[in-house]
Amino acid sequence: MLAKSVEANVFHYSAAISACEKGGQWQLALGLLSSMLDMRVIPNEISYNSAISACEKGGQWQQALDLLSSMPDMRVMPTEISCSAAISACEKGEQWQLALGLLSSMPDLRVIPNEISYNSAISACEKGGQWQVALGILSSMPAASVMPDKISYTAAISACEKGGQWQLALGLLSGMTGMRVIPNEISYSAAISACEKGGQWQLALGILSSMPDMRVMPNEISYNAAITACEKGGQWQLALGLLNRMPDMRVIPNEISYNAAISACSKSGQWHQALKLLSMMPTVGAIAWGSVLLSMAMSGNQALQASTMESLRLQWLESASRIARYPSGENYSFGGFRVLLESDGLFAVFKPAGITTEELVARLSRALLSEGHSGEITGSSRLDVETSGVLPLVFGPKSSALGRWLTVQFAARQVSKEYICLCAGPILGPRGTQGEIDNPLQVLKTGGIGTSMLKAVWSSSGKAARTQYEVLEVFQQPLPALVNEGDAIMMLLVRPLTGRTHQIRSHLAGIGRPIVGDADYGGLRAPWCRRVLLHCWRLSLMDLNCRRFQPEAPFPSDLLETLQHLGYDPIAGSCDAASDVNIMMRGQLV
Repeated sequence: MLAKSVEANVFHYSAAISACEKGGQWQLALGLLSSMLDMRVIPNEISYNSAISACEKGGQWQQALDLLSSMPDMRVMPTEISCSAAISACEKGEQWQLALGLLSSMPDLRVIPNEISYNSAISACEKGGQWQVALGILSSMPAASVMPDKISYTAAISACEKGGQWQLALGLLSGMTGMRVIPNEISYSAAISACEKGGQWQLALGILSSMPDMRVMPNEISYNAAITACEKGGQWQLALGLLNRMPDMRVIPNEISYNAAISACSKSGQWHQALKLLSMMPTVGAIAWGSVLLSMAMSGNQALQASTMESLRLQWLESASRIARYPSGENYSFGGFRVLLESDGLFAVFKPAGITTEELVARLSRALLSEGHSGEITGSSRLDVETSGVLPLVFGPKSSALGRWLTVQFAARQVSKEYICLCAGPILGPRGTQGEIDNPLQVLKTGGIGTSMLKAVWSSSGKAARTQYEVLEVFQQPLPALVNEGDAIMMLLVRPLTGRTHQIRSHLAGIGRPIVGDADYGGLRAPWCRRVLLHCWRLSLMDLNCRRFQPEAPFPSDLLETLQHLGYDPIAGSCDAASDVNIMMRGQLV
């Protein structure tokens, strides 16, 4: 238009910004908005609304809020569309507090919230693990002359599901018809998932069977949740029945469907049934293989498990035409992280505290790309933000031979990991005392940020979890930070036999000995403790060439400083039961 001397007006710009929004081009949308003033075109509410929506779709909640706050300065008043788009941006960015703040501030802007505004706020609470707040918003809608719709109820049901409140989820589902709101397949699926997480497989099946009567056809999500509920309830026959019924209901089973049914058979010792399911899958993933292999071992067929794993290893080794490898020698670093050990494309890095596993992997990938190598790096496990230590990774995608081999070992529990931690509470016993914690864990969403949004709680409806520990050292009073006179700080060697989220943290807190610095689980806080004192110091598995891969991560300086503050001298080697740990502590610091 400009090239042909046709003057662009606000309508042209708004249409172009809207096109960028629909095309997922938030940067272009912002560029057009900012260029309007240079072209002496004044943006209107449609221009801003489209730009805010573009930022919302692009996951740019900060940019969306900046645009919203700048509107009055441009003498453009926000509308319910502007505010709703900004609330939705906060929802997608998991900023539930900001979403609630915007919702409550709308009347001050002389903007009446509509159902989209409320629904976005409820969804933000659902993503933030705030089921109580979500229910409060839902109940407040009629008083504001806004009637909840199926989206409102479904978001609230999902919030209850993530919070482990299956009774409330069912109450909301049954209350929808009384409010003349017809549930859809998403509403039912969320309720079934709530029952699954609550260990209520009978109720999950009842909801699934009632859907056709309500003229709502189950989809793969509905079936997958019901199959998983049967898996957790030890009902492998019912899980198989659901899987077999899906094609008759014109629902195509996906990888999740098969994995859940395989897991149900495997946990019940029906590994032969699980093998049959493997043969039916279009593409067999490493997780499914790991579930079957684990079932073989737990059924006493260790020899069969070993031979099957060896067959998989040889098959994947043969298919690996080229094993990627970083072109450096041993004891190197890249992307700012130290490589502890590397073996034919399998490598382990030292993960420091204060960075997520995902961000670490992203930095390594960028470092490889900057040097002209393939930037695809993947892993099959993770460490919490504040946990330091060994992190195994592979050069290549998850679908590569190395990626599958690493995944199947974790899924079959063939990887041993050893952690060092400091915990506080009643003394577990003198040095060398050993014990095991065997309590199922259920992961719930809370109101934190990032991984702290999750919390593992002891629950009979949770997943099996076992943790072994050994007392390495006991530090008794005088320690002014301790609460009770008979308590002590203990250094433990911990071996998780299963791999649940926050397993060590929740298990130790559950026996009254939370990890020092772990505020989320009631851990001791003190000036000399700057983080959760949990360190993964050794890991052991096999590489694709059947060689033992056993990296070790020296103690980080902050953990050593804490031990020295407690009076522990690693040079003296005061703990005979942990000679390997003492040797490691005397080595190079990180």
